[in-house]
Amino acid sequence: MVKTYLTGFILLLGLANARAECPDGWTIYAHNCYLFGHTPYSFHESQNFCVHFGASLVNVESDAENTFIRGELMTLKAPRHWIGLTDEVNEGVWALYPSEEVATFLDWSHDPVWPQPNDGLNANCVAYFNDHDYHWVDEPCNNHFNPICKMPVPVNGNRPSVVG
Repeated sequence: MVKTYLTGFILLLGLANARAECPDGWTIYAHNCYLFGHTPYSFHESQNFCVHFGASLVNVESDAENTFIRGELMTLKAPRHWIGLTDEVNEGVWALYPSEEVATFLDWSHDPVWPQPNDGLNANCVAYFNDHDYHWVDEPCNNHFNPICKMPVPVNGNRPSVVG
């Protein structure tokens, strides 16, 4: 019995000392790490890039998270970045990638000249666009934009470094 309590105490002490950090080159926000890639890839190549780091293209879940990402992109003056959202499986139904869950948060560009989403069968993947004030635009998946990767903050664990 004393051994059980002692083991539990040591475990809690270890957890209390654990530090949550993102890998070098990643940005922390709300218990997640974000990588704003600098090399353009197609949508599917971008997902593979993120998976290499144990992450996935970002699935934007809330207005707060979207505001954070838009702010980072504005600071970086980044042109276009893929997010994990597509209607490749079911045209017009925007789903998170790769889970295929229907998205509950959307932030389409409201540009009256170029309303979004607008390209039907030709544009099945979603990116932030600088010329749309970093709101979302549907684009052909084979276009080459930079990825935004997201993963939970590792705790004293594997911290992959960014290459490329």
